[in-house]
Amino acid sequence: MLLPDPRPPRRVSLRRRPAVALESPLEGARSKLQGMSPPLRRDGSAVPAPPLTPLMAVDLEDERLKRLNALGHFLDNSIRIPGIDYRVGYDAVIGLIPGVGDLIGFALSIYIVLAATRYRLPASAVLRMVLNVGLETLLGTVPLVGDLFDATYKANARNLDLLRAHLAVRTQGGAPPSDLRFYAGLFLALAGILALTALMLFSLTRALQSLFGS
Repeated sequence: MLLPDPRPPRRVSLRRRPAVALESPLEGARSKLQGMSPPLRRDGSAVPAPPLTPLMAVDLEDERLKRLNALGHFLDNSIRIPGIDYRVGYDAVIGLIPGVGDLIGFALSIYIVLAATRYRLPASAVLRMVLNVGLETLLGTVPLVGDLFDATYKANARNLDLLRAHLAVRTQGGAPPSDLRFYAGLFLALAGILALTALMLFSLTRALQSLFGS
């Protein structure tokens, strides 16, 4: 037979215990490091912390410029002609392909110009590059004469020289190269084209007048 327990029953407390803030392992390690005192010399002065070794940054611009130089060398100066010590590129060879040769060379030249614009060149330099490519492409459509012009004018090499000149000035902090000669030449070329067009129209008009007037 079970006898009743003479002790009074326990009262169960329904009050919530205060929440204990849990400290993350990172914060705990940080607080321990902040609480530690720096190592001291014998004279009581603090030992200086060793300097942090900087991370070596990869210069992507140099790698991109190397690829552009390699492409320009392939297109304009990769083939050495024995005996005369003169170099030509595969741009002139590709131009010999009927129909698509000039288009392939034009696309590769435009790629160099577009890649050069990533270096934030001035508008005058980009205009000179576009005109170099346009002149070479326009005259390159003439059979045989255009191929000879491609081999001697070398628009891609000229454009890369412009790019390197502006990058060198930007690195050294000097004055940018002057575009006065370029604009003067462009003005003279446009004036010559306009004068030649006017002369051809005048000659055509005189020829039609003499033909129908008689």
